Amino acid sequence: MKVAMLVDSHYPVKDGVVDAIDILRKELKERGHEVLLIAPDPGKEDRMDGVHYIPAKDLKGFTSGYYLPIFPSDAIFKLKEENVDVINVHGFAFMAIRGITFGKLLNIPVVLTFHTPVWDFIDSYSPFDTDLSFNLVWSYFRNIFKRASVTVAQTPSIAKELIGNGVSADIRIIPTGIDTKKFVPGIDGTAVKERYGIKDKRVMIHVGRLSPEKKIEVMIKALAALDEDIVLMLVGRGELGPELKDLARSLGVEERIIFTGFVSDDELPLHYAAADIGISSSTYEAQCLAIMNAMACGLPVICPNARAFVDYIRDGENGYLYDGTPEGCAETVKRCLSEGRSVSGNARTTAEGFSIPGSVDAYLSLYDEVIRTKRRK
Repeated sequence: MKVAMLVDSHYPVKDGVVDAIDILRKELKERGHEVLLIAPDPGKEDRMDGVHYIPAKDLKGFTSGYYLPIFPSDAIFKLKEENVDVINVHGFAFMAIRGITFGKLLNIPVVLTFHTPVWDFIDSYSPFDTDLSFNLVWSYFRNIFKRASVTVAQTPSIAKELIGNGVSADIRIIPTGIDTKKFVPGIDGTAVKERYGIKDKRVMIHVGRLSPEKKIEVMIKALAALDEDIVLMLVGRGELGPELKDLARSLGVEERIIFTGFVSDDELPLHYAAADIGISSSTYEAQCLAIMNAMACGLPVICPNARAFVDYIRDGENGYLYDGTPEGCAETVKRCLSEGRSVSGNARTTAEGFSIPGSVDAYLSLYDEVIRTKRRK
């Protein structure tokens, strides 16, 4: 099977969406399928082998290096030349429009994988009034999703949200698989603790962009209400870095927060191993690979009682849920530190249920279905 993956973002961006794309792409190729990845061009220095790039402009508001694909491009000619069987769009913006248009022109089925509930943080980036932006986003989604052969949501909560806001599309639920061979309990994180001078500390780890939708300020405020030997490790980079450092300084906790910046894939398991708790304060997650990776490492996790987290975290059984406030976060951290070991085994078991092979099996079955349906028509 030949699969074309059209993506809104790829390297040098490093986030959960890019990880999900690469996990699927790698497994498909290992099983003998051909994958044509089409991505916005980040410039000569950041190009990767095996990716077909189309012209793009740097989105200046994002320090993480996001790029906006522009017209014209040779993408449709590349799809035709490669005789692609199915198009899988990962994103919702310009690449989704291209993918659906190309699919119609070339008579190729289109699967649209939805990763990011942008309506939650549209006010942080849109130049328009919040209500207007919200209505425009949903109007666009109702229009674009119904034009794909199938829309993939990663969790039931996201599928329910799409349907509840008037999206009338064929929606299937396929979570992104996680690497339960790479993220495992028992890794020695001593070297990482020594690197950051936190050998005698209790460590909370957050992995993700330092951006508005992550609500990292909630964790920083919670930290101020916790014992002095508890520290917060923020793994990632983003446009809010300076602002978060200012907040930490104003609350007197700057010495208890480690801003690691970018951490390579090889080093990431070691950072989880240096932690006692995996933590999130985001209420917008469509799945959250970072928390699932933490669970795969056997860490007790603390997350808001919202959206995708409630689909796989059972409070007090395989993790902990809180109300999204700094106060609720602080109290749940205390609870987790006192009883968290009791949920570690269940956390690992839950993660094992989201395997990469199972996820890719579901995608291949779906690809086969939409291809057969298109051919019958």
